[in-house]
Amino acid sequence: MNIKGLNIEDVNKRLASAINRASARVTRDLKDALDKAMLSSAWPTISGRADIYDTGELLQSGKVLVSGNGITIVYDAPYAALVHYGGYIVPYGNASAEKVYLPPRPWVEAVLNGGGPVPKFDFVGLYKEEIEREFR
Repeated sequence: MNIKGLNIEDVNKRLASAINRASARVTRDLKDALDKAMLSSAWPTISGRADIYDTGELLQSGKVLVSGNGITIVYDAPYAALVHYGGYIVPYGNASAEKVYLPPRPWVEAVLNGGGPVPKFDFVGLYKEEIEREFR
């Protein structure tokens, strides 16, 4: 990257502009990556593998917010934690029924940290791309 001929104030302004654009892209692109992870048929179920999509409530309840130096990912559906971390349920609310274990399907962790059945989100590459674009 050649930034000769720019003073430090110009560099700082352009860098801030690139970071703001990248943050806006993270908001959009990370949500897309999380949605794709939920729609992947790679997640363990009671009887094999399937996606995490059923009614669409969980997918639609997801939000990605970028502010300052942090990212907040929120899923408002009341069963989001159960789907992500797994746990026991009583089928159809029938107290006399035997509990059923639902395996974890940690789509958020897989997208953020890698090591899961879906691709890891490339934060560094996204910011690098916007910074390089700004200084071309």
